[in-house]
Amino acid sequence: MKELVSVIIPTYNRGYILEKAIASVQNQTYSEIEILVVDDGSTDNTEHIVSQISDSRIRYIKNPKNCGVSHTRNLGIAAAKGKYVAFQDSDDIWKHDKLEKQMECIGQEDYGMVYCAFEREFQDGSAVYYPPKEMPMEEKQGNIFQSLLRRNLISTQTMLIPKEVLSETGYFNEGMSNLEDYELALRIAKNHKIGMVDEALVYLHTLPDGINQNQVQSLVNITYIYLRNKDAMKKYGMYEGMMAGIREKAKELGIEEIIETMMKQNYR
Repeated sequence: MKELVSVIIPTYNRGYILEKAIASVQNQTYSEIEILVVDDGSTDNTEHIVSQISDSRIRYIKNPKNCGVSHTRNLGIAAAKGKYVAFQDSDDIWKHDKLEKQMECIGQEDYGMVYCAFEREFQDGSAVYYPPKEMPMEEKQGNIFQSLLRRNLISTQTMLIPKEVLSETGYFNEGMSNLEDYELALRIAKNHKIGMVDEALVYLHTLPDGINQNQVQSLVNITYIYLRNKDAMKKYGMYEGMMAGIREKAKELGIEEIIETMMKQNYR
């Protein structure tokens, strides 16, 4: 018997593109799924769009007010009935066999997460495959905590996680408005092996209003992540170099004082 996978789709005022994202989940070759569309207080026609889709696998949950994407995903995790949890965004597309290939991988070993490669399309029409094909597989799969500290390899839409691992590790950090997927991936990778399907099974689209466009907030959040993992980064000899890069970027953005104040805090 196939295990149930709960697919969580947070959305906010994306009624104009939401149907395509939902359809790419509905059309998965792995069909033992439930789809939780979690609406973060949309004021557009999102609820109407979802109500017009005839599929008993879909559940619609609405926040009474806008609470942010991490809180919204966490609501979905709490409501999920599946043994495994996956995430889709309202502006992205899954390849039809994404879940099937990830479920095959997660059955091979006791992984705390299985992710896949993705292709990101930019507004100028260019695209990038990530993680890079030429990157050694041992840096992308297995005990990759050290590798992940060096660079973020995993986007939320590529994740497949046993719900019990989320219960053990904790859900998304609701204090973060971006890079929350990186912070969660590090927490999981610290104590679990990570599996990887080295094929682009997700197509990401960069929109003008995307939450990852704010450079200042991104720098604040990456600083927080590095400080949370300060001991490990020092152990692997990467802390000083990474923080030098943070200081340089902070100077460029004019937020040196904010970053220096953070560095005096104990986030561990």
